[in-house]
Amino acid sequence: MNIASTGCGKTLANAKIMQALSDDKQSPRYILALGLRTLTLQTGYEYRDQIGLDDSQLAVLIGSQAIQQLHQDE
Repeated sequence: MNIASTGCGKTLANAKIMQALSDDKQSPRYILALGLRTLTLQTGYEYRDQIGLDDSQLAVLIGSQAIQQLHQDE
C-alpha cells in the first residue's frame, strides 16, 4: 500500500517499484485495481504521459461508459 498526499508522485513511484520487483528488472507488468472510476482513468492517463505507454501496452477498464466519455470530453 502506498499512501501520500496528492501530487507527491505515487503513480510513477508505484510503476518504478513494480519494475524493480519484476524478474528482468525492466518490464513492469502488473494489475492495478483502484476503487474509484475517475481515479482509475486519471491513473491510466498518468501512466501514458509519464511512462510513455500506448494503448497496446496499457488497458484501462472501468464499469461505466458514461464516466469514461465524460472524462474524455474534459
